This record gives sequence, structure tokens and C-alpha cells, in this order.
Amino acid sequence: MFNNLDNNINGMKLPIVVKDKENYISVLENMFNQLKESMNKPAFKYEAGLRKEVEHDCNLIINALKKFTPNNIDEFDEVVEIILKRYLNSKLAVSELDKCYAFKGVAAYDNLHSKCVGENFYNDMLQEEISFFRARLVGKTEKLCDIKEIISLPFSKCELVGNSRFSSKNKICLYLGVTSYVCAEECGYNNNVIKNEKDIYMSALKFNSEGKKLKILNLVISEDLINGIYDKNLDNSDRKTLQNDLIKIFPLILATSFVIEDKDSNIEKYEYLLSQSIVRTMKKVGIDGVAYLSMRINGCSRHSHGVNLAIPMLDDGKSGEYSYLYKYISCTKPVKMDECIQTYEYNKKSYVNKFYPEYLLDIVKDECAKILYEDKHVFYGNTLFSKFDDYLWNQQFYDTKYLVE
Repeated sequence: MFNNLDNNINGMKLPIVVKDKENYISVLENMFNQLKESMNKPAFKYEAGLRKEVEHDCNLIINALKKFTPNNIDEFDEVVEIILKRYLNSKLAVSELDKCYAFKGVAAYDNLHSKCVGENFYNDMLQEEISFFRARLVGKTEKLCDIKEIISLPFSKCELVGNSRFSSKNKICLYLGVTSYVCAEECGYNNNVIKNEKDIYMSALKFNSEGKKLKILNLVISEDLINGIYDKNLDNSDRKTLQNDLIKIFPLILATSFVIEDKDSNIEKYEYLLSQSIVRTMKKVGIDGVAYLSMRINGCSRHSHGVNLAIPMLDDGKSGEYSYLYKYISCTKPVKMDECIQTYEYNKKSYVNKFYPEYLLDIVKDECAKILYEDKHVFYGNTLFSKFDDYLWNQQFYDTKYLVE
């Protein structure tokens, strides 16, 4: 029996770790059934079209995965394209980079602002430039000095590209993170064995006015956001509409948020089938990149410090060795991460350091500014990664448009 005011979905914390690809299908199907059952709650049941659309997308995705073979990729992509087209009118699902919820939270959405946080804070968030970072591991005797050594590979070396979450074999993609911390996690650098064998170099990147207009698919949506966005005790139809939109997107987010543990039996990266299909089809519907949560970070800090941006280079060398998208980017020279960086004073703070300060923990009663660092949950600003973010953000930026001119 459901409470008439109960509009929560529960038991869907991400990421989801399973043993093998068979478990992936069965666990995903169970979660879809659970989500569909939630749509029987009175709070959802009478929302026009919501239940039907959620059930439709859940069934589309699970059936496509069950039927998938390397020979029916086109049919598989058609399913994903159908789903993506329906997201285009949702402002939290698809937006310009500079207004994307994944990076700027609710700053661009007045009706979602918290009364605990002043409007000036949200205005500052909206106006501030987003800082991105990129990392590369090298041997202890290697050194990186040139921007070309840290950005994505040129098209002539595409054969070196393997299967990744939002890029398939031989397909170039620029992966960025909002902190040096998430970049290090994605590289596996926080493993002590790797640290003993490798050094990590990083650069900061930012987008110009044209780059800020790139259309980004936002997959940084969680159970907590869906449950917290609408207060059933308030008359706020805008929030209710947004909650419904988030629920409609959630089946795709669930399906792309799995980690399969058994690497030996999962060489083809089965959990990447949907995310790679998104990349193959998104240009057809006018989407340029995908914002998503790192699968290597757990806890609520993923939503602030663990966000990634994937921008596929889909022109495949038509503009030369590098994508035309580099006309929209500037980058600092690669720098090795070093303890001595903690001694520097910085004029500017990175986006995450500026807008997730320690005092915010007390205001909103949120642990979003804490990460797991050296086996302890600590405020991000007290870590070497935070200092490195600011250090990189204060270095000289160089336009990368020369790569395609």
C-alpha cells in the first residue's frame, strides 16, 4: 500500500557492481521492474504519460540488450536514438555546456534554488568559468612538456584507442574531469602499485564562447536528486514537471551505470554497449558531448568532484589530424603532480574549489565537499588534489585551435 504523498523512488544507488554480463542483464531487469512498480504510487500514477513512458523505455532498453549481436548494431542504435530524441525538450537532460546541471548544479534554474543559499551565490556559479582537467600516466623516466602530449590522440593514431565507456575501439574521444582527483581515479593512480611505477601529469582546460554552447547530455542524475527536487507539501508545478522529466531519463542512466567485475569474461565491455551507442547516435539529434558520474568514486562527492565530460571527435580526421572541436578549447601545458605545489599561493580558485567551500557543509548539511582521501573522508580543499586544481587553473592557457588551422 502506497502513501498518497510518497513520490520517492528507492533502492537505486549508483554505481551498480555485478559479477558478469549475465548478472548485468538480470540485475538491470530487476531494477527496471522496481522502477516500474514505483510508478504505481498514487503520486505518479495519475501523471499524464509518465508511467507509460517509463515502462516503454525500460522495455526498449532491456529487449535491445537481450537481442544485441555485433550484426544488429544499427537496430540497437535506432532504439537509443528514439530514446534520446525524447530528452531534447528536458532542460535538465540536454543543455548548453555552460548551463549544464552536471557542472553548475541548479544555478541556471531559478525555481530550484535553495532558500539556504543566497541568490548572489547562484549568480556567481552561473557566471564563473568551468574548470576541466585531463591526466596522463607515464613511466618514471618520462616527461611531458607539450600540449599535444596530454590532449586526445591524433586521428592517425586511432588504432591505439580501445573500448571505453563513451568511446569504442579506434574512435577518438576527449575525456575530461572537473577535478584532478577524478582524473587520477579514472587513471587508477590512487593505487599504490601504480604510484610506485608511474608519474601523473595533468593540464587544465577551458572552453571559449563557442565551446560553451556545445549541447551536453546530462547523465549526472541520481535517486537523491529525483527524490529531493519536488516537495509534495508545496504547490510548485515546475518542480513536479522537472521530477517527472528526471524519472523519464532514469532508465538510461541506470543502464549505463554498471561495473562488471569479471574482466576476463567481459573483454567486449558489455556494460558499455548503451553508452557507446549514445555516442554513435547523439550527433543525429544535435548532442555534442556527455556528462556522467565516475564509476570509480562512491558517495555523494561524485556529484560535485566526480563528474566527467566525454566529447567524441566524430569528424574522424576530416579537418586534419585533430577535430575541429579544438577550435573551442584552450589548455595549459602538462605538469607533474608534486607535493611542493602545496606551498604555492593562487590568485584564482578552480570552479569546484570556489563553489564547494567548507562552510557550505554547515549551511546545506551536505557531505558533497568531502572525498575519500588516504582512507579518510576529508574536506576536498584540504587535499593535494585541491591544491593541484588551483595550481593548474593559474597557469597560462594556450589556444588549441592551431591544431586544426
